[in-house]
Parts: sequence; structure tokens; C-alpha cells
Amino acid sequence: MAALEPTKSWIIGGLLVLSPTIETEAVNPERIAGDDRYETARLLLDEFLPTDQDFIYLATGENYPDALVAAPLAARNDTGILLIDGEQTQLPDWWPEVIDSHSLQRFCLLGGPLAISTEIEEAIRLELN
Repeated sequence: MAALEPTKSWIIGGLLVLSPTIETEAVNPERIAGDDRYETARLLLDEFLPTDQDFIYLATGENYPDALVAAPLAARNDTGILLIDGEQTQLPDWWPEVIDSHSLQRFCLLGGPLAISTEIEEAIRLELN
């Protein structure tokens, strides 16, 4: 890491996930952590999503493979991955605020209906129209 000469480090996750000790080893660390994985994903969008980006990936927060596999796609497309509880039948309370604050208009749902319910998919379609 020293060979890269970083000027900033981001520590993603709370103290229960990543020990405070890691901060002593990082260069100019900033921790980004929410109360849960869903809030942490929203905070990452706030921090890193370009203001002119209207597209993001949506993945279930209940299982990691879909989000993990999509990470290179998100990086290549200069966008982010928002985690949602895909087993629910309605959009979360925070949905309108996140969508409006980032002017999001396009989404790619990752995984099938077992990952993100058809009710959530339909609710997103209705929100976009």
C-alpha cells in the first residue's frame, strides 16, 4: 500500500465490522458506516455517486453474491449499488428521499424474483412513470 502513496482511505462499515485498530493503519481515514448495511449503502451513494449519474444497480441486502458480482460493473459505469430488502412487497420508507436526492431514473435489478420480489420491481416501475 505504501508504494501507491495514498492520500486518503475509506473504511466502509461500523466498529463491529471493522475494528478501530484499522484506522491507525490507514492514511487519512474516513469511516462510512450506517446503522445497518442498507444505510451504509445509501451513505456510499451520497459520498461517491456522481451528481450527473441517473442510473444505479439494486441488489438484495440479504445475500451478497449479486452485489459482489455487480461491483465491477458499477465501477466501470461510474455508478453505485443500492441494497434493498428484496423480500419485502413494498419500497422502503427511505426510497423517495434517496431517489429524489440523486435524481435517479434508471435501475438494473440484480438477481431474480427470489432476490428482489416482483412487487418491488412493479413498485419501481410505477414510481418511474
